[in-house]
Amino acid sequence: DSEKNIWIGTKGEGAYKLIRKNGGNQFEIFHFRHSENDPYSLSDDNVYAIYEDKNRNIWIGTFGGGLNLILNNGDGKEIINSNNRLSGYPINQGDRVRIISEDKHGNILVGTTFGFITFGAEVESPEKIKFKVYTRNNNDRLSIGANDIMDVCTTESGETYIGTFGGGISKI
Repeated sequence: DSEKNIWIGTKGEGAYKLIRKNGGNQFEIFHFRHSENDPYSLSDDNVYAIYEDKNRNIWIGTFGGGLNLILNNGDGKEIINSNNRLSGYPINQGDRVRIISEDKHGNILVGTTFGFITFGAEVESPEKIKFKVYTRNNNDRLSIGANDIMDVCTTESGETYIGTFGGGISKI
């Protein structure tokens, strides 16, 4: 991340944040896991994507629990997700996150196995985030090629493309 911390996502063991001690090769390790009894824990332990946005917030995408947010201005102990303050998150389309990115306008882009989700990165109040969901509509030739989003790419000129499984590449 921008503070030179190392983030590691795992399949089944949550996420790790490694903070370098005194600029050397020793690290302080923080482990983020899901806990059934704690709605402010990681929403799932299968972490497929970790992204730092322009505001230095950390977004963690899980395959089974959707999107998680660690605010830059917090202590890192409270993870915001659809189990608590990210109440508007479309969990039915977004529980299996594959990729998180950001476009040149600062919108967060989330690719899932059930569609593509976008929203503004300004998160003073996570409860008020307005999510927009794009899914495949066979009757609309302008809809995305398929719902299973594998990758997202925003070019230097600001055009955003998504790569789908079974539907090719779509320009957003």
